[in-house]
Amino acid sequence: MLAPVESTGAPHFDFAARAWFARLNGTINAPSSAAAVTIEDDFDLDDSQVVPLLTATARWDALALVVNGFWSSIDGSTSAPAAGQFGSVAFGAGDALSSSADAWGVAGDVVITFYRPYAADRHPWTGDDAPAGAQPPFADLRFNGLVGGHAVSYEQSVTDLTTTASDSIDLSVITPVIGGGIELDLDLRRNVDWLGHLRIAATAGWGPGVEAGDSLWFVRADLSLDVLHNLAITGGYRLLNWDAAGNGDSMSGSLQGLVAGLELRF
Repeated sequence: MLAPVESTGAPHFDFAARAWFARLNGTINAPSSAAAVTIEDDFDLDDSQVVPLLTATARWDALALVVNGFWSSIDGSTSAPAAGQFGSVAFGAGDALSSSADAWGVAGDVVITFYRPYAADRHPWTGDDAPAGAQPPFADLRFNGLVGGHAVSYEQSVTDLTTTASDSIDLSVITPVIGGGIELDLDLRRNVDWLGHLRIAATAGWGPGVEAGDSLWFVRADLSLDVLHNLAITGGYRLLNWDAAGNGDSMSGSLQGLVAGLELRF
């Protein structure tokens, strides 16, 4: 039987500012009937970039609201490795290409803890026989489900410097998502006085786009360590993958990489 989730008292709020060391990858068909070109091979836009990533969380009892946002911008120049097409730009092998890409995304998730093994019995022993002053368990474990809405917008422009032809695409995906995750909270103060809590979390989700052919899925992994009462250093990994179509064009893109930053708790 699943353990009930005890009340944790007043709500609390977290705000995290992270740097996402992300790489952009993907294939583009512009128009959709044209042969695919790749962001990394044809336009050399896959260098690691520092993407600002902001997260705000409000949690009370078994319910949490998590809002994420990021924005990415990169440009580059290269010689086309082979002939290809990007919209009205038909480039030949060896043509000098100048490209820029901008992406941003927002996500809002409602997270519900449906199983918390240590919530009903906060002591290593059972019943009401716990000695006075007994400490709560070393670990707190949560299993979560989530529902939400995500949106990603992607714009890219390409100029063939050899022929002076240029064109751009603008694609977006909006999707409801479902998913789940796990959180582990370790209280390190028992062994090291100056440390606080070590928190480990992993979350994944997927959703079909509002428009036909669109979809999105993501993976988040986080590790945070309290260094002050309300300040934690945090790191982890993010993968965001999306498929989008519109205006006669289509693409499958992704941003992925390590993250690092700071988290404030109120």
